[in-house]
Amino acid sequence: MIRLLLNKTLKNNPYCVINRTLTLPSRFYFFTYINMKRIFYLLTLIFVLFSCSTSKFLESSSITRIEFGYGGGVTGAITQYAISKEGNLFKDGAWVKKLSKQELCSVFDASSKVEGQYNRPGNTFNYIRIVKSDKQIYYCWEMFAPSEVNELFTLLKKYL
Repeated sequence: MIRLLLNKTLKNNPYCVINRTLTLPSRFYFFTYINMKRIFYLLTLIFVLFSCSTSKFLESSSITRIEFGYGGGVTGAITQYAISKEGNLFKDGAWVKKLSKQELCSVFDASSKVEGQYNRPGNTFNYIRIVKSDKQIYYCWEMFAPSEVNELFTLLKKYL
């Protein structure tokens, strides 16, 4: 009796499993296809918007070049690096590689936080020169520099 009652009440339910496999209505697949299509277009749109934002940031930046390096010691040799606005990395005037847009954006973002001047070289020293369209920011230090300058120098050395 209970089995008959269950069969009658659940007979029209397409998701019910009683002595048969789960069957889904065909319209369910259609809606899934439409939703997946919308999700794909939405993800594509988001990707395009975020990929364009880095180039807008680089174009609006007033930084034209970042120079950094280290030197001193017994020999007095100086190793110089430069990063252009286009992302080209140079070592002692020779081209090394091209940085990706994400790397370049992270470097320009960190360098935009650095302001002022600092010139305390010692026997060995590190330096950073940020060349902007209207001014230059120069930091030269032996051991201790402000935290934003140390973070920028560490980031720059990471991309070598």
